[in-house]
Amino acid sequence: MPKRSGLLKDDTTLIESIAYIVERERLKAGRTKTEHAAFLGITIGTYWKIQGHQANLGLLQTTDIARRLNISIHELLFARIHEIA
Repeated sequence: MPKRSGLLKDDTTLIESIAYIVERERLKAGRTKTEHAAFLGITIGTYWKIQGHQANLGLLQTTDIARRLNISIHELLFARIHEIA
């Protein structure tokens, strides 16, 4: 596997970061997965794809998720790296 440019540490992908933050926020809010998916404006299928690191989110959908969570797009994409590092 080729070496990454160093933007993401420890081979963390963007979808892994999104999945981590989405789950962190769900737990903080005390929602079920179905309730959280509805809150985010996505289907439960898309929610499971995010959690399984299989989702292919577009920029608009990613931005909308960040807006609904009331966090910056930067936090959605990169907070996991800073929290774990």
